[in-house]
Amino acid sequence: MSRLESIAFALLASAVALSVGISGCGGSDICLGCDPDATPTPNPDNSVQVEGDLYAVIPDTLVEDMVVLVCTDRDESTPAVDCGGRSTRPDSIGDFSIEKVRPGALEVFFYPLGDANQLAQLDDPNDRLGDVRATESATIQSITVNLGTGIAEALNISVGPAPTPTPTPAP
Repeated sequence: MSRLESIAFALLASAVALSVGISGCGGSDICLGCDPDATPTPNPDNSVQVEGDLYAVIPDTLVEDMVVLVCTDRDESTPAVDCGGRSTRPDSIGDFSIEKVRPGALEVFFYPLGDANQLAQLDDPNDRLGDVRATESATIQSITVNLGTGIAEALNISVGPAPTPTPTPAP
């Protein structure tokens, strides 16, 4: 093989490798080849997203050892852990996100992993979570959970439009 053929072969191999790598790029938030006239896909589950961050837990407990539970339209006679809601565990810095929560009157509870008897309920003094709709998301910031008093307090609770979903790819 001549020097020119070797260079051509190397360029061709590089081009093939590059095209294979690029064809796998993109993600759920990127839509290559989408129809620019299409509207975003509506929320197929008619659900809301609840996200936030645990700032501190009293007595001292690692935030990643906590469970966050969201109940919707819970009857007061139903224990929180039996509400049929959605739950998750925060990451090591306290951030959490719960998707596919039923819209309605939301209540947020916190308890240590494996001990639902030590339950703290989020105090929502302005009733911001009282009627969260499917087109909205709830953000709860800088939560301090006091397992001794059973009360969790947030620096800010806000409800707003849900993030715009990715457009549907063109056929």
